[in-house]
Amino acid sequence: MGLEVGPELGALMEKRALATANTFISKEMTGAITQCQTVPELKAFCIQHAPNFGQIQVTASWGVLAKMKVDPSSLSRSAEAPEVLEVVQILTEMLVAFGPDLTARNTANTIHSIARLHTSRRAKSNPGVMAALKQRAEATVEEMFPQHLASLAWSFATLDETVSTELADGIRLRAVATEDLLGTLEISNLMWGFATLQLS
Repeated sequence: MGLEVGPELGALMEKRALATANTFISKEMTGAITQCQTVPELKAFCIQHAPNFGQIQVTASWGVLAKMKVDPSSLSRSAEAPEVLEVVQILTEMLVAFGPDLTARNTANTIHSIARLHTSRRAKSNPGVMAALKQRAEATVEEMFPQHLASLAWSFATLDETVSTELADGIRLRAVATEDLLGTLEISNLMWGFATLQLS
């Protein structure tokens, strides 16, 4: 004799099973993104799986793109890497869609990836996107951990981005609140970032 499950419990079990499946798919997709070796490969993956991307996958794609090596012959003192710009455009459109809901971690990591792309002269930061990300950083700074705070300070200083008093104060206060978790690298990046941005 089988165990009978009521409609409410059945619906709950089905919902949890779906959530578990979606979590598995999300992890699998994120793992696949980190395995992309070239810019064209990442571009193809983003286009193919765009409908199933969540903010974690978008953030992961920015991170992978920032770490990828680009053919030096495609770079010049004044030009960005064309192959990278195509992926940046795709990810920027996705980022805009998730912007208002980005978590503290994904906000900090995305800003850091954009800064790395900028410093390597592969892609310049988009003023509109950066403005939105700074607003999101200000809204979520109280949820950030030391590595996120240090990453923000380093990134904004590297990009020579103007930081609002509210965001600067938020980073400073959160750093004080989590000082027991601050490591040498985080302290160094925070101090350098604030000094470079001329924030007291």
